[in-house]
Amino acid sequence: MKDKKDKSRPLGTVDVPLNEKLSKLVRLSKNFIAQISFRIVDGATGRPIEKLQQKFLRFSHSKSPEHEVFFVAKEHKESNGHYQLEMVMSRDFVLFKSRPGKYNCELILGDCRIRAGLKWQIFDAFLDIPKSQPEEPSYKPRKKYEPHYEILPEIQHKFITVESCNTNYWTVSFLFCFVCLLPLILLIFHWRRFLLNAFENIFPPSDDFLFSAPMFFNMLIVLFAFYFICWLFGTQIAIQLQFAAVFAISCCFAAHGMLKSLAIERIEAEKEGIKSESSQNDFEDENGSEEDEEEEEIGTENHFEETEGFDNESLIE
Repeated sequence: MKDKKDKSRPLGTVDVPLNEKLSKLVRLSKNFIAQISFRIVDGATGRPIEKLQQKFLRFSHSKSPEHEVFFVAKEHKESNGHYQLEMVMSRDFVLFKSRPGKYNCELILGDCRIRAGLKWQIFDAFLDIPKSQPEEPSYKPRKKYEPHYEILPEIQHKFITVESCNTNYWTVSFLFCFVCLLPLILLIFHWRRFLLNAFENIFPPSDDFLFSAPMFFNMLIVLFAFYFICWLFGTQIAIQLQFAAVFAISCCFAAHGMLKSLAIERIEAEKEGIKSESSQNDFEDENGSEEDEEEEEIGTENHFEETEGFDNESLIE
């Protein structure tokens, strides 16, 4: 520590052991200069710790600890674990913001390589303001943090709302899509009539079939048209499922009736085929028996003629 008026005359050099405090009160005036140096060594290996991350001196007011002044230490040029900081009150007096009183001086060290940081109170200082130059204190105490235990509002998820487009745009686009799909719709309609006519020609008409087959194809076309409309307009999934369930159930009943009528007609056709085959077999059996009888009669006549010829020859001899 030195006096600024006479830099060659130091006021005193004091060595303070670790975790001990200087008993003498240091008076901080505008002519005060202090130079603090220290060395940091690893206790296990004895190697110096260089490039320490946190190394500063803190002055905190005794009556209002939130009023703080910091001085950052710098690493010595020769390094080797040496650090020093210089405090010149003629330059740093403004940092105290004209707040006189007693200050506690603490050296704070910290680094990721150190297991526990160091907070060492070195000495107590008193800031003296000369009466010839009175200054109003510019210090404003910081607001203390007071925890709030109020109930926070409930978190609500808000989905992004779709921006409404111009109605003219949608009208023109839907009209264009309808015009493009109109030939396909007409083609499907004509195919529907063609398929119904083909089914009527292939399968014999019956009351159940004539009702269930058109019902099935109509429900199937309505179901696919409903899917296309939902995809085009983007309706909600709940509405889609409700309408689709109604159309699908009616379509299933119609398909069941159509397949049932087709199965009954197929079974009847098989029975008629079996009856016709049995009648043909009986007719063939009858024809075969008559042919056998005719062959037997022809054989007897030939035998009789041969016997008569044999008798005549014997008589001639």
